[in-house]
Amino acid sequence: MIDRRTLLARSSALTGGLGLGLDVWAQPNWPNGPVKFVHGYPAGQTPDILARQIGPTYSELTGVPWVVDARPGGGERLAANQMAQLAKQAADGQTVYQMTGGLTVISAVDKSIQFDLMRDFTYVSMLTQYPFVFWVAANSPFKNLGDMIEFARKNPGKISYGTSGVGNTLHMSVELMSSMTDAKMTHIPYKGPTAYTDVAGGVLDMAVGTFAVGRALYREGRIRPLAVTSPKRWMEWTEIPAIAETVPGYEVVTWAALCVPGRVSNDIRDRLNKLTRDTLAKPDIVQKIEGSGAMAAPNSPDEMRQRVQNDIAKWKKVAEYAKIELS
Repeated sequence: MIDRRTLLARSSALTGGLGLGLDVWAQPNWPNGPVKFVHGYPAGQTPDILARQIGPTYSELTGVPWVVDARPGGGERLAANQMAQLAKQAADGQTVYQMTGGLTVISAVDKSIQFDLMRDFTYVSMLTQYPFVFWVAANSPFKNLGDMIEFARKNPGKISYGTSGVGNTLHMSVELMSSMTDAKMTHIPYKGPTAYTDVAGGVLDMAVGTFAVGRALYREGRIRPLAVTSPKRWMEWTEIPAIAETVPGYEVVTWAALCVPGRVSNDIRDRLNKLTRDTLAKPDIVQKIEGSGAMAAPNSPDEMRQRVQNDIAKWKKVAEYAKIELS
């Protein structure tokens, strides 16, 4: 009868001869079935587009289906509720969540949330990062951001701007600018992308959103980009000034990232990280991501966790300035 020590020694010799470590054979069987790929946004919005761009490659590389599970409804606040539910699921890597930077805002302003981003999730990697755009009507009297800021300083609250809701990243991006310039504007929360058509129609002064959502009306000549929230001009959109050119030090670049409920093993986390890096290195995936105005930006689990922590701290300061507190 072969005892355990003898068996391990023989296994070690065998795997060593193959150039493999013994730990390869001790890996947990992941994935052991279809992976549920959850996000909280409607079809056609940036997170849903991204999930459907990368999901098939994840399926191909793992040999199991990655099923996109879109749960749209209340924007980032609904996504926050989903995070509370996901936090209770098994830490087995069979459910992954595509979160956005908006959840760090919710964590900063909403005291009713029932989860802790720093405690209840394992961060795998950033997927993409992208700025927002301040869109105005094609015939807007504001020819540049400096004009708008000057008017808002002299006429507090007279400029109206729309976003997809109170206390989200879009809303906070304007409040951050206001905190740095003392340019007071009036926020109008919208459901869905109708803020853009209201800007085009002269009902609203400005809408804040992504390249992907505003691009169609821009191409039709009905709206135009006033400024971009990245610290420098973004990718091929070099005609759009960065807000930082007028407001030094301003920066809002949001992101999508992959995380897993609970504290999954380092092995599963690292496999997911490599899977993400391999996926985001594929030229066709890069081309699709850049086509939506974003940039592939994989990083390490530790770097992603630190980014979440830093963003929560940043948005808490802005929320205090704007006196935003959700419950």
